[in-house]
Amino acid sequence: LDDIHSSLLSNGVVVQKVTAARDLGIDTAGGRRRSTKVLHKRLFKSKKRSARIARLSLVNRKAAKLFSTGAWPQGTWGGASMGIAPTHIRALRTQASSCTGIKSQGKCNTTAISLVLGQHKDPAIRARVDQVKLFLGIWAEADGPLRSQIRLVWARLVHTLQNKTSRWTKVVGPIGATISTLFDIHWVPSSPEVWGTPDGNSWNLTQGPTGWFWKEFQSSIVLQLWEQASRHPWGGA
Repeated sequence: LDDIHSSLLSNGVVVQKVTAARDLGIDTAGGRRRSTKVLHKRLFKSKKRSARIARLSLVNRKAAKLFSTGAWPQGTWGGASMGIAPTHIRALRTQASSCTGIKSQGKCNTTAISLVLGQHKDPAIRARVDQVKLFLGIWAEADGPLRSQIRLVWARLVHTLQNKTSRWTKVVGPIGATISTLFDIHWVPSSPEVWGTPDGNSWNLTQGPTGWFWKEFQSSIVLQLWEQASRHPWGGA
């Protein structure tokens, strides 16, 4: 990159050298580093929109649905390209809970979201479903040589991303984001097409996902959310 930059300058072409840029509305860093600057800006804007929705919901509970149609897409658009990390998901869950119109000290986010927005509108579920759908779409369209390359990258990243505390700092694209997402929810990303479930079963996705796969995928996250909520006084997850 430095050589290219110097060559352009020597030929009178002035360009700014950056480590990341915005391409089609999403962060890109050429697969060399994680860049989420644009995504964090969107999260900040969705927080302000959620605050307005929350005020409306206190007057009319039906206004809560504006989170799913307004704040959610604003805060997550393009997020699956780099992946939505757990910290981002927690922030989105806080926003979603505030939009439910349930105003009580120490309320359980899991309960509030489930009662008002619906269980499967929970950001902890939607973000992971969107991530997996993106990767499986890429896998379905990949030809033989590309699938071979994906398998090689997948095998390397499975080893690199096992550490929970640092895995998301190493995610630079949708393959790593999908592997990290599966690790986060206690699935086993054995290969691009074979994934193990938390209860020891496995899914072969060579022919694509089925309705039963999506049912188990979402149900496993739901169980984890309620288990997490049960460990806190008054819920509060």
